[in-house]
Parts: sequence; C-alpha cells; structure tokens
Amino acid sequence: MHPSTPWDTEWYASDLIPPHLKGSSDIRLSGAVVSLPVVGIKIARAVILFADLSMCWYSVTYGYGSVERWARFRPCPKPMSGAELQRAAETHGAAVAAFAKNAAASGQPVDSGECWDIACEGLKSAASRSGPDNAPVLSTSRAHGHLIFCGKPGMGKWRGGDNRLRAGDIVEWRSARIGKAQKGAYTILGDPDHTAVLVQDTVPLRVADGTSINPADVGVLTVVEQTPGQTPKQKSYDLAKLREGEVWVYRPVSMVKYLGSMLRRDIPPGLETHVV
Repeated sequence: MHPSTPWDTEWYASDLIPPHLKGSSDIRLSGAVVSLPVVGIKIARAVILFADLSMCWYSVTYGYGSVERWARFRPCPKPMSGAELQRAAETHGAAVAAFAKNAAASGQPVDSGECWDIACEGLKSAASRSGPDNAPVLSTSRAHGHLIFCGKPGMGKWRGGDNRLRAGDIVEWRSARIGKAQKGAYTILGDPDHTAVLVQDTVPLRVADGTSINPADVGVLTVVEQTPGQTPKQKSYDLAKLREGEVWVYRPVSMVKYLGSMLRRDIPPGLETHVV
C-alpha cells in the first residue's frame, strides 16, 4: 500500500498491521505506538520483514490535525560471498546442526512436533548463543535465511558464493516425490510443505552464484526431520531421484550482517532504503 493511497479506516489507531497484510503468515513485525499527550498526538511506527527478506519501515502520526505518514523500503540484499557464507555456517549453521542432532538423539519431539519447529527452534537456539546484535534471521514463513539453492526435477539455480551446502542449512520441500533404493518405491515430502535440517555437508558439481544446476548434480541431502507422531530422525535423500515437486535450501545468517538491521522500528543510521 503506497503512502499516498487513501485509507478508508483509521486502522493504525488499533493495529500496527496494515489491512492488506492482516492475517499473513509471511511476515514478521515489530513496532509500537508512542503517545505525546502534551501535543495531543500519537505516532505508530513499525518494521516488517517479508519472507523474501525485504524490509519496510513505516510511521503514521495522528491525533491532531492531518495524518502524516512515511514509508521506507529495503529490497532483499545481493547474495553473500563464499567467505561470508562459510563464516555463517561455522557459527549459526553449526548451532542449528547441533540442535538438530541433539533433537534426534533425545528421542523427543521438538516443540509441537511439526516439521517446521525443528528449524524454527534451531534458529532460536542459535540466536541465544550469539547475542541480540548478531542473531540469525529467524524463520519467516517457509524461509530461514540466505537462499542457497532452489530446484525442481531437471532444473535448479545456485545463489551465493559458497561451493557447497553445509551442516545447519535448512531444507524446504514442497509436494516433493523422491525415489527410494527399492524399484518403484518413493517418499513424499510436503503436504504441501516439509522442513528439515541438513546435518552433513553436500558438495555439488561445479557451482557459482547465479548458475543453473540440475538437482541431480547437487547430491545427497542428509537431514534431521520430524513429523507429527514421529520424533526427530536422521534420513538421507538423493536429489538425483527427485521426480516431482520443489526444494529450497537456506543458510542461517546474521540478520545485521546480511540485512543491515535487526527487526527494530528505527532505521539504522546510514542504511540505504528507498522512499515509497
């Protein structure tokens, strides 16, 4: 919603979420309403993180006279270098992988037992170790950080400067069918979505940022996963046997180092944003 768009209601007086985003599961929001009783006005300010890792800050001043508003947008940053992604794997990724391995060893479900919980709680565990100013990007819808690879049968694309998938990367499947060793047998991953955590490195054939790569050339993904009624377990899936559906792999990364800001309603000084 553009700041010049007429508003039918004073939605900002009761809710920080713009009407067209209400009920969306694809965002994270942080904000507050500040009252200035001496001058009789209130200021509603918030920031939204979208699943594609773009961000929007906005402010609405109201309560006396005309309503004043502004918004700033920051698109998803460019891919990170190989060195940056490797450092992220050695810190946040290692913490997520350790969490997943411990979950498998415990024999107990993580949180509610949903597949997504093992990634979400793993990132929260990594955040608790890193401190508030170096915390990783938390799970936002089905996104879990810096996208490294996405693909479907016969086609895919690599993103970022790293040359491999690393332990702690988070895998998202959508309506995927993967063949098993037994002829004619297969596994369905995702109804429609399924989440898992990589616990071993996977080295694909010849990759570089922006290049196309067949999932068959990525290799075998060894993950820890859980589903309702099934505790966390380690399993392996050969992407050469991906027959249907889609797969995404994300690298846990520092929110400040990648996005330039934590989820805070004040724009950091010097951060490049666009007026909308």
